[in-house]
Amino acid sequence: MTLKIDPLNEPVSRMPQLECLSVAESTSFGKALGLMRQANAGSVLVCKSKRLLGWLTQRRILEKFAIERVSPKTPVGKLMARDPVTIGPETTVGQAAGLMRRKDLRGLPVVDAKGLLLGLVTAGRIVRFVAANYPLEIMNLPPEPRRLAEEVEGA
Repeated sequence: MTLKIDPLNEPVSRMPQLECLSVAESTSFGKALGLMRQANAGSVLVCKSKRLLGWLTQRRILEKFAIERVSPKTPVGKLMARDPVTIGPETTVGQAAGLMRRKDLRGLPVVDAKGLLLGLVTAGRIVRFVAANYPLEIMNLPPEPRRLAEEVEGA
């Protein structure tokens, strides 16, 4: 039983579905929320000519809308987190997962050397990518394969 690839050592650029929702910094908060709802997206990246400026995440939305009560007409440029942590397309899946764990992040925007947005890596996408590259024999192992049942099961 061998892996076709080692998913944790693959660059994130090899992951499928790096698409993300992005808007201009002048987009109203209300419009951004509507777009997120339509796309079933948990966040929106804020760009100017494909250059990443900031990120409006669920946490930020909760903070700004529910707690601070900002108007839906407020431009997202005033609400976004500026200069988010990013990775390049050559970053490995394992490195991205480690960075997300260390920084308590749910996702990482992927940008090229010029800062142009290429996509978004999320925790869910990493899990699906890793799982898709493991053989069924590994995926179907019990959590503790060497553990014996303490009681006899059955009727």
